[in-house]
This record gives sequence, C-alpha cells and structure tokens, in this order.
Amino acid sequence: MFVALVSPETVGQVRTRLHVAFPTAANTDVELDESDSLLDWLLAQSGHTRIQELQFSPADLQRCVRVAHALTRLGRTYLLTGALYDTSITRSVDFVDVEGEHYTMLSEAHVRSFATKLTAAVDDTPEPSQSVPMAQNDFGSIPTVDFSLATSDSENYYHQLRYALEEVGFVIFVNVPGFEDTFQRVVFAAAEELFGRPDSWKDKLSASHSYALRGHLRGDDIAGPHKAHAEAYRFGADLPAPIGDDTPFWKKLHQGPNQWPAEEDLPTFKFRHLMETLFERYQALNLTLNDHICKLLDIPQAVLNAYFPDTYEFNSAIWHYFPVNSTILSGAQNGFAQGMHEHRDPSTFLTCLIQSRPGLQVQNHAGTWIDVPHVEGGVHSRAGMQLMRLTGGKLVATTHRVNTLLIDKDRYTIPYVLSTKLDKPVETLPQFSGADVAKEHIAPNAKILRLASISDPLERSGYARLTLFPAMAKKLYPKEFQRAEELGLL
Repeated sequence: MFVALVSPETVGQVRTRLHVAFPTAANTDVELDESDSLLDWLLAQSGHTRIQELQFSPADLQRCVRVAHALTRLGRTYLLTGALYDTSITRSVDFVDVEGEHYTMLSEAHVRSFATKLTAAVDDTPEPSQSVPMAQNDFGSIPTVDFSLATSDSENYYHQLRYALEEVGFVIFVNVPGFEDTFQRVVFAAAEELFGRPDSWKDKLSASHSYALRGHLRGDDIAGPHKAHAEAYRFGADLPAPIGDDTPFWKKLHQGPNQWPAEEDLPTFKFRHLMETLFERYQALNLTLNDHICKLLDIPQAVLNAYFPDTYEFNSAIWHYFPVNSTILSGAQNGFAQGMHEHRDPSTFLTCLIQSRPGLQVQNHAGTWIDVPHVEGGVHSRAGMQLMRLTGGKLVATTHRVNTLLIDKDRYTIPYVLSTKLDKPVETLPQFSGADVAKEHIAPNAKILRLASISDPLERSGYARLTLFPAMAKKLYPKEFQRAEELGLL
C-alpha cells in the first residue's frame, strides 16, 4: 500500500482494465506465470515518478509485491492451533465491526476509525475478574448413561449427566423409550434401501432442487478440502418455501418443503411414516432433555423454552458414510479421511443421533481424538455452541468429526436438532457469567471461531448451514459460498 502506484480515486478503474488485459488475474490468489508482464503493464499505467521517489528498480518492486502478497494471504488463511487457556471465548462476547478487512483495518483509510472504536471498547471493558477458570478433567472415553435412572434414581442420573455435559460434551443414553435396538435396525434397513436406489433416481430427488437443501446430496462430488466420503438425505419441518427476490439466504436455507420419495419406490417399508415416527420420538426426547438440563442448571424451564418457536421445527438427515477403500486409504492424512469435517454444532442447544456402527470421533481437551463406540439401542447426545454460550462455558460443546478410516462397512447415522428461534440472540445467563464457571478447553479451530464471530444470529445460522453442506451450497448459493470462503469459514 505504501508503494501507491495508483491513487485511491482511480484504483477501481485500473483494476477493471487490468482484469480485461489479464483475465486470469481476476479470480486467483496465486502468482501468475505472466506476473512480469502484469507488473510492466501496471507501471505503464501509473508512470515512473513514484518509483523514482522510492528508488526502486522493477526487480525491487517485484520483490516488494511478492512480500506484500504473501503477508496479506497469510492474514486471510492463517489457522489458529494450540490450546486455549483464556476461556473468554466460552462466554458471550460483543464483537465490534470495524472498517475494512482484518488485514486492511489498520491501513491509512481505516486506522482513525479503528482507533476510535478501540478506545470506546476499552473504555467500556469491565475490570478483569480475579477468579480463575477451573481445570478441565480430561476424558479418554464417552460416558454412557442409563436414561431410565432419571425416574428411578434421579440423584445418580444427574450426577452422571453433569459429568457428561460439563466435562465431555457428549453422552450415550441407553434404555431410551422408543429407541430400542429393534426399532433402530428397521430405520437403518430403510436407509440402506433408500441409498441403494440408482443414482438416476436419487438425482430426481436431489437437494439441488431445494433452496432449503432438502433431499439427496453427495459429499464426494466436489474436489478439494470440502470433499467428504458420504451422501445424505435431508429433512426438516414441512413448510412452504419463502418467495420473493429479496428473501435473505438464511431464510431460504431454513424453510421449505421436504422431498419425500414415492412410497412405491421403497416397497419394503412405509418410508415416510417410519421417518415421521422417528422424528416424533426425537422431538419428545429433546423436550425431555431440555427439562433435564434445566434441573441440572437449576433454572426455570421457561428460560430454555423461550428460545424455541411456538410450533416446533427441526432439522434432520440420514447420512450414509462410505466404507474405506484403497483409494481413500491412500489419500488419508494424519490418520484421517474425511467423512465429515471437524466442527462444533454452531447454532443448536442439543443434537441427538443414532448410528449403525462406529466412525465418529470427539476431540478431548488435550487435543486427542477419542473414538465414539457403537452401543446397540444407544442414543448419542451432544451440546451445541449455543448451549455453551448460554451457560458461559459450564456445559461444553466439543469438536467432533467422522473418520472414514474407522468405517469398514456402510455406516448410517440420523442426527436430529430441535431448531431454536433464529432471531433470538443467546446471551450468557448472569449466574454463569464469571470465569470461575467456565473451564479450560482446547481451542476450536480457526474456522469455528470465525463462524462464532458473526454477530448477526440470522446470518450466522445461514453460514453455519453452508459450512455443513459445502458441495450443494456452492451450487445453490454461489455468492454466499464465495463470501464464506473470503471469511475463512470453509
């Protein structure tokens, strides 16, 4: 920026002419083979007066440009690693919008505005707490809790539930009414029949026909880091698709009708009836767990209920994870092949899930990946980042992923989330706002932190959905997908 070959008033015009002269420069972040010619063109447009003032030769300028490009690219792509011992990330944080990007906010054009906002933020900052975050008890396995103890031995049940949600963030419930192993086996058999249909049949029910991403989608039909060795069939509350060119993308993503397969195409099971039965049982379980969490936290049920709409809505999917093969094995890195990328559930309180076999991994607080076992008739439940925010970090949202290297046969899972109000921000309850409530956690990866930093809950919910289904999102929401990449969410 200090080179200033082009004045701020003409930079837009010069950039447009440059892209006409060098079309390949318009959408790339790497140095072009023709960079020498591009630089000569830029010098011809701007004149040599400024170069003479700087006492730069063309070679000096080229070295300077390369350094500047490398630094700005580093700013856009740097990924945070290591442990996080300042638990402020687990509490409600007020983010301040500043002008420019994070790598230009201290430029000449924005530095005065940045200084003003920084001063105001510092003036409003309360005195630091003298309390010390509690040490986190690390875990090497996922706790299993007998759900029936909630009524037969509540003291024991809540003792186990507290450990599971405060120290691990994951729990496997057994003896959950309606989720017996026999019922789950029927559901997984229906899933196998669904995904066993020809690709041409599944294409007719593709989520590419649905802005709410309902229907069939694949994760292995996109190159690069977004590729996943899986396919899915998505469902949600059956609602009319919003209409109008001015409908925001987040609303299109969250609202729309399901694409139900014709019953005659899946003759072995009454597929729609079976899935709707599962969703009803999931809803009842989620509402019961909400009540249990209120008792655990000693808060009125109305506090949690206020975050859910009067008419309950949900999101769910049947996931089919492909078994490992020689091709997948050869492309694995650091003991991982991507069935689902590592993430924390960003816009939820609780996620419940049934699975047909292992493959899920959870990251403990030392950064070690722990395999989640398969328990027949078990229901997995995990805390989301919204519940973590509500409790100031007392309840933990843990990073997890699906590792295809652990899957030797076709794996089916069905997660379910009871949707919260998108327009109601989640704020930390006063009784959980002290640092002594939170615990030390392994730092989320940088993408999770960037997503959490989006202040608008509606926009954040939309980008959260895009990051979970990047292949289809790229096709249906190209502008928002590009913006998500620019924000470093993908």
